[in-house]
Amino acid sequence: MEEKNLKVILYKSGDGYITPRVPIPMKWFRKMNLSENELEVYAKFNEETEELIITKLKK
Repeated sequence: MEEKNLKVILYKSGDGYITPRVPIPMKWFRKMNLSENELEVYAKFNEETEELIITKLKK
């Protein structure tokens, strides 16, 4: 299993809303077999352990 510290990037819209984003390394993007045509993932957040799990959608 690969591990990496990632930075959260905050985007502020013209309306003043803030949206957090966490970019993933391209290496992981490719290993998940994602592409420009297949960008959807499933995210699950466990409040007890404060873990975020991201998996490729199974179609």
